[in-house]
Amino acid sequence: MSFIGKGTWTAFSHHYAGDHDPAIPLISPLHGELHGLPPIFICAAGDEILRDDALAFAHKARSAELEVTLMIEKGLFHCYPVCAPLFLEEKRAMEALCGFIRKYLHLT
Repeated sequence: MSFIGKGTWTAFSHHYAGDHDPAIPLISPLHGELHGLPPIFICAAGDEILRDDALAFAHKARSAELEVTLMIEKGLFHCYPVCAPLFLEEKRAMEALCGFIRKYLHLT
């Protein structure tokens, strides 16, 4: 399900990357060197356009022996955690993200 019109993602990607190659690691971390990065939290919606990129990035990070927390919620939309606490799924994602931050800042 999409709430945006056809061609919108192309326009968004142009605004984001401009005329630069989208495979530049600073534009898409999926193409970068990951060894030595700190633990990573990835949250994506099960039906969003970037879900496969999130899965690929998690796989690449784990292959680089990084600690990865990956949350995929079915039936939601891109950036759904920012809507917390409107729905249970958003609240659950925000609680997981906050727990992740507290864990690595040694606040738990």
